[in-house]
Amino acid sequence: MLLVRYSEIGLKGQNRGVFEKRLIGNIKRRLENVKIEKNFGSILIRPKDSGKLGNFETLRDIFGVAWFAEAEEIELSESKIKSTVMKILKSKKPKTFKLFVSRANKKFRKTSVELAKEIGGFCEGKGFDVDLEKPVLKIFIDVLNRQVLIYTEKQQGLGGLPVGTSGKVLCLLSGGIDSPVAAALMAKRGCTIDFLHFYALRNLDEVRKSKIPKIATQLEKFCGRSRLFLAPFLDFQLAVLEKGEYELQLFRRFMLRLAEKFARENNYAAIVLGDNLNQVASQTLENMTAVQAEVGIPIFRPLLTFDKEEIINLAKKFGTYSISIEKYKDCCSIIAKKPKTTIKKEKLFELEKEIKLNAIVEKTFSQIAKFEI
Repeated sequence: MLLVRYSEIGLKGQNRGVFEKRLIGNIKRRLENVKIEKNFGSILIRPKDSGKLGNFETLRDIFGVAWFAEAEEIELSESKIKSTVMKILKSKKPKTFKLFVSRANKKFRKTSVELAKEIGGFCEGKGFDVDLEKPVLKIFIDVLNRQVLIYTEKQQGLGGLPVGTSGKVLCLLSGGIDSPVAAALMAKRGCTIDFLHFYALRNLDEVRKSKIPKIATQLEKFCGRSRLFLAPFLDFQLAVLEKGEYELQLFRRFMLRLAEKFARENNYAAIVLGDNLNQVASQTLENMTAVQAEVGIPIFRPLLTFDKEEIINLAKKFGTYSISIEKYKDCCSIIAKKPKTTIKKEKLFELEKEIKLNAIVEKTFSQIAKFEI
């Protein structure tokens, strides 16, 4: 059987059951043909119909899982615990070992310390050496209310909160490295993520064959079921042909205005951006402040203080880096090469009126298409 443990969920007090239920549901969607139960803060997973557990390594990709382990399940019996520990020691033949006993069932007749001393002494009497400082083998013994679990290896999960416990947000997905990582980090905080991508390609068929759907598909491993929406860049591009050094700020403004409208129409609680402070000209503090002026929906920037190396490492962790660096003609690559690093919001509002941005937003909104991931 599999033992799954969470960490942060355990701090949720009266709401803990809601988070546990969501985590169990997310696990069931990834592991087929299993039975799952809660037991003293543990999540126990068994195969149905005495079958085998499938690819349980996917537990590594589920937010909310702190760690998991393959465990042997035995009855509440001290003699059975001793024989099982001895079986492990005889099989692995470690030079030294240490027992880690956790007694969630306080009705069990011995405390954790007493049980560890009793079993450790018994094993020492059989010729195996205990080392409390640097043991070669760690053996974990969890005493639950109806059974005991024994295991030797913990596999780390991603931690965080289960996807689906913190509301629904819309992530502006570019063709770069940053925005996919921003989406994954928001999912780690329990958000359900959908994506809006602005494309500069000639038609939707070209987008479907590009890396954009591949990025969204990869992110589904961590973010759960997501939807990808595609918005054309053409009408905006035609309107700003003569705006030169302010073209980039106008483009960012166009994206946020359209995203705000789309978010309101589809009940998203916030917009997520992959912005990183001062990484590029459009992401100076002055530009970000001006571009988001009077946008009436929360904007989250989970990468704001990360350096590029940290972001790349996270992208590799989530499996998006190799996809993100594939060649792609994104919108930012065809706008002003030397944009202004600052702009006042009053100037931006003036330029909006000149290009009739409201009309462009409305027209582009009517052209947004849903892509089935």
